[in-house]
Amino acid sequence: MPRMPDKFSTRHYSRIATQETFNRLKRHFVRGGWLGVQNRYAKNCTEKIEKDCPRRAPHRITGPKKTQLAEYIAASVPLHCVDGWSFLGKAIISHAVGDIQACKHFAYYAQLRAVMSLLASDGIGVFSAKHFSIVGANGKSSDIYGPISEKTHALVRKQFIDWLGRPDSGRLFQKIIRPNSITLETWFSEISTAPLNYLAKDWLKHWGYDITTLGIDQSAREHASYRPSGILNDLSFRNSIQIRNSLGIVENIWRMCSMNGTGGFVADTFLLRLSWEKYNNGQLSQSQIRKILTDLGISDPELTTLTQIFSRKTQQRDPMLIVEASKKGKTTDPDYHIQMLSRATLLLRLATGAGMTMIENARISRNDIKFWWETLGENYGLWEPGQVNPISDMWIEVEEALASMSSSSSSVNNHYQWRSNFATELLALSGCERIALSQLCL
Repeated sequence: MPRMPDKFSTRHYSRIATQETFNRLKRHFVRGGWLGVQNRYAKNCTEKIEKDCPRRAPHRITGPKKTQLAEYIAASVPLHCVDGWSFLGKAIISHAVGDIQACKHFAYYAQLRAVMSLLASDGIGVFSAKHFSIVGANGKSSDIYGPISEKTHALVRKQFIDWLGRPDSGRLFQKIIRPNSITLETWFSEISTAPLNYLAKDWLKHWGYDITTLGIDQSAREHASYRPSGILNDLSFRNSIQIRNSLGIVENIWRMCSMNGTGGFVADTFLLRLSWEKYNNGQLSQSQIRKILTDLGISDPELTTLTQIFSRKTQQRDPMLIVEASKKGKTTDPDYHIQMLSRATLLLRLATGAGMTMIENARISRNDIKFWWETLGENYGLWEPGQVNPISDMWIEVEEALASMSSSSSSVNNHYQWRSNFATELLALSGCERIALSQLCL
């Protein structure tokens, strides 16, 4: 009997077919859901899969069921993404109150959901023990491949490592990162025609470090999730000594995830700066930068502002978020949870971009999915029911929280003071679902 594969090969999944499947979801929105009311997998999905696939054999799901499962995978792209941001918010709260092990736990699952969202955008559906992919689609139905039998964490790790080596991952990265709403691909076309896949893969390998290491290091995952936190050296560490870094990473996450003047992530500008410098083995001159900006149609005052940033005349230091994400420490390092928070944020930024792309290509508007975001925002306490412009207005609370923390952070010397002085602010800054909604519901 031939050995079953432990991951999907490129011939068994398709981004184009996934987009075609996602496009069909719009017909379900009038009934107030992402999936049809008759979709078999909308409830108790993994249990239904086990019933439908009792043995390890490919192509066991047939007929209308295969289309229903494909639509489930396609819908999971934005939904996994939002859930990932929610896990990040829980990691931030755990970090703020000094619970490092809980922070690692939630940060890892934020990363896991981000990668599951990215894989789903290629058509790969990660479930429990049996996994499927979208291999073809048309306007009415979809074809799936599977199941592949593997544990969830192992499948995600193997599939992500495989995905990193594919040209498509680099191309997706170049299209998702959009400083000033201009793709990274277009920015680089002004200085070179050489492919940028190697730069994209370098970033992705840094950001996927925990998925590829903790994914295989089960003992490290279990220590954070299941082991008592007071054993061995845990009690010798006082994280309040690093309170400045603790405050700094939370503020930087939100600053980098705030929307810039053109509606994108602020972090993208700094990723472009670093990418340019790495590609050129140093900084571009101010005259080179001004020419590129001018050729791309950017004028003053934005032209001068960006020139100063790209030439490091202003904001000379790289953002803490990006610096921490690039580190490859040990899971036992005192600041490893800060690295995990940073990598989770940047992976979620990519997942958000993949979800945005699918929504844009399907020509889905904010009103089309109001049934979803309105309920979600109210249930998570992001805004008052009946608010006129909730998606836009929910950032006011964030800006107020950041301003309050920034002005008073010098008086905070330990986690007790942070917890008591900034309880309201921390509650606001744990609502990371805002970041996803502000981008997916533009």
